[in-house]
Amino acid sequence: MSTVATDAEKRVAALERKLERERMARAETERIAEKATTRLYAMVRDLEMFEHVLEIIPDPLFMIDLDYTPKFMNAAARRLFLGDAKSEEPIESLNLTERYPRWSLRLLEEVALPVVFERGAWRGELTMLRADGLEIPVSHDVVRHTVDDRPCLTVLVRDLSESKAVEAELRTAAYVDPVSGLPNRRAAIDDLANRLRQEDDRHESSSVGVISLGIEGMKDVAANYGHDVSNRLLIAIADRVQSVLRPGDVLARLGPSEFAILCNLGVDGPGIIDDLVGQVFYELTRPFGLHGRHHTLSAYAGAALTTFTSTTAEALLRDADIAGARARSQGRFKFSLFDPSLRITRISQMEIEQELHQAVNHDQLRAFFQPIVSTRTGMAVGHEALLRWIHPTRGMISPATFVPIAEENGQIVEIGRWVTRKAVEQLSAWNALRDDEPLYMSVNLSPRQFVWPGLLPYLKSLVETMSDPSLLQMEITETAAMGDPRESIARVREIRELGIQVAIDDFGTGYSSMTYLKDMQADTLKIDRAFVRDLFVSGQDRAIATAIVELARALDMKVVAEGVENDEQLGVLTEMGVAQVQGFWFSQPGPPEQFAANGDFMFQM
Repeated sequence: MSTVATDAEKRVAALERKLERERMARAETERIAEKATTRLYAMVRDLEMFEHVLEIIPDPLFMIDLDYTPKFMNAAARRLFLGDAKSEEPIESLNLTERYPRWSLRLLEEVALPVVFERGAWRGELTMLRADGLEIPVSHDVVRHTVDDRPCLTVLVRDLSESKAVEAELRTAAYVDPVSGLPNRRAAIDDLANRLRQEDDRHESSSVGVISLGIEGMKDVAANYGHDVSNRLLIAIADRVQSVLRPGDVLARLGPSEFAILCNLGVDGPGIIDDLVGQVFYELTRPFGLHGRHHTLSAYAGAALTTFTSTTAEALLRDADIAGARARSQGRFKFSLFDPSLRITRISQMEIEQELHQAVNHDQLRAFFQPIVSTRTGMAVGHEALLRWIHPTRGMISPATFVPIAEENGQIVEIGRWVTRKAVEQLSAWNALRDDEPLYMSVNLSPRQFVWPGLLPYLKSLVETMSDPSLLQMEITETAAMGDPRESIARVREIRELGIQVAIDDFGTGYSSMTYLKDMQADTLKIDRAFVRDLFVSGQDRAIATAIVELARALDMKVVAEGVENDEQLGVLTEMGVAQVQGFWFSQPGPPEQFAANGDFMFQM
């Protein structure tokens, strides 16, 4: 559970306890007043004793005749009407009708008094004016009786100001996010429910929409700078999003890094949503200032419309979340619009997530390896460790299926530690049997692993078992590296200080700054398979691949081309000066026993 959610729950609990104490005190007062009222009937001719009893009651109690002329007031009532319990001003001179606002007096005369004369008593809430003119909420217990054969009314008043304030604070705590001041999930559901009710009265082409907006990187900000800074960043994010909303649109905070935009839509609902998401993304791509430094975030969004999905508030939010999860799996600043088929996909994802916990504990994960081949000799110079899940009933499950789920729920950290350890163990076993050049091992770091606070201590514990840490290479994607360039530069340098090499994977698919790339001082650039695949189809892709090779040469970095699938691609890459390649043309990923005992692999060039 998040810190924000826990603080809010504690606050709500404290307010509920305070309100309960107020209710108990009120009940005790009512008990005393009821007892006093009962005694009134028995002691009506003994006013001296009656006044003595009533003076100790903390709530105002007064008796009036039917023309509102006061006949008796206890100390609390004199304090209410005269400002001083010891005031000597005659109470008979008071015009009590002036102490009720117009609507309150009307309620008293048209509702309360008819009930009193019919049933003998009435209880309800009104407002009154104190002696200082302040309007306060009060409750009234009105009882009809007779004094000297004349009808009278005895009224017990309780000031509800404090309890109303507590109730208001409780409502605020229950419906408002304490950090951002935005409506929370409960308020969003109520707002959506109201919009859906109103939709029934609109033209049938109208719809209600929800945009589920997720922000990536908030946990890292809190971990690196503290919760005060992350809270300020949260408010800045909310301000930017609200700046592009239309009148009537509402931004709510649903979780630590989750927002929802609630909106009413016209005929072109999907078009309006798409345009709105584009404006939100534009605002969030601009850097945020943190501690005098620029910090960039990533976001994703999913949307659900009543045109395409369920028409309850909870279902609409759920479907928007499902679409958001799909967008998140596609990368930075991606947007997905819900369709019913996604619900089936989500159920499958939930099943995989549950079974993935068992896979980690029941030895269903396997480390496969794909050789990285020298274009000069055709010999393996290293291997890339790749994760595989051998499910007992489903068979081989693709990493593309379960890795995004593990990344989303945090399991990727534990899984990543397992893969890295297995890779280092296998590398040591292979190199122990080699007489020539040792192999190196390349291991992927997911975005969540890359920012995991325990990464450096874990890597340090691994390299302490290695004779040569430079034979271990950690791969990070260009997109992950550019999430927060300055933080990434610092993290890469810390990894390299352990003696480990660093490769930028999928290079060419992101938006790297040449300055950041130079400052990062990574060891290797890996050309993304998309450019390799289309070397003979797109002159642009061939030009990009050539530029990457020249850039790496200028920065004194090695180049590895991924996804080589035929001899023609290999030939072009070799001509470009690419020294190392990998892909199905040489070998599909396989278990260690697929290769020689010392990890050797020979491809006939």
